[in-house]
Amino acid sequence: MRSALSKTLRQMFSRPFAWVLIRAIGLTLALFAALFWAASHMLGALLQFDWHWLNMGLSILAQMGLVIAFVFLLLPVATLFAGFFVESIADAVEARHYPDTPAPHPLGWLTSLSTALIFFAVMVGLNLILLPFYLFLPGLNVILFLIVNAYLIGREYFELVALRHHDPDRVGKLRREYRGRIFLTGLLIAIPLSIPLVNLGGPLFGTALMVHTFKDIERRADLG
Repeated sequence: MRSALSKTLRQMFSRPFAWVLIRAIGLTLALFAALFWAASHMLGALLQFDWHWLNMGLSILAQMGLVIAFVFLLLPVATLFAGFFVESIADAVEARHYPDTPAPHPLGWLTSLSTALIFFAVMVGLNLILLPFYLFLPGLNVILFLIVNAYLIGREYFELVALRHHDPDRVGKLRREYRGRIFLTGLLIAIPLSIPLVNLGGPLFGTALMVHTFKDIERRADLG
C-alpha cells in the first residue's frame, strides 16, 4: 500500500495528470457556479414577502443552506467526475508503471458515464438517509461518513478500473474476494475527497491509486 501511495503521489504532478486536473476542476467549478446561480435566482423569485427584513433573513438562511448543500455534494460530484477521466488516468498509470501488461479494453464514455451516474445516485441517496445520524452523532458522524463512503467509493473505482480488463463476472468475484483491500483503498480515497478544494483532484488520485490496487490484486489472483 505504501508503494502504491508513493507512486500515485509522484505521478500526480506529471503532465498528463495536470491536463486532466485542469479539465476536472473546470467542470466542477462550472457545475457548482451554474447550480448556485440557478438556486439564487429561484430564491429571489420565491422570496416576495411584503416585509423586507423577512425577505433578507430568509435569503441569508437559504444561502447558508445552499453552501452546506454544496459542501455535502462535493464528494459525490467529485466521484461522478471520476467516470469522465478514468480512461485517461488509468492509461497514464498503466503506461508508466505496467507497460508489459495486456492492453485494456476501453469502457467507452457511455459505459463509464452510466456507471458513474448510478453510483452518484446511490451515494447521494444513502448519504441523505444517513444525514440525521451525521447531524446528531458528533464524533461518530465522521467515522460513519468515512466508512459508508469508503465502501461506495472503493466499489465504484475498482469496477471502473477493473472492467477495462475483465468481464463483469470476474470483476465481481475479485471484488468480493479482496473486499478488505478494496475497502482500505476506498478509505484512502474518501479522505481527500471529503476535504473541500482538495477533493477537486480527488478523482485523479483515486483512479491512480485504484489502478495500483487492481494490478496488485490481479497479480495475486494470477490473472495478469
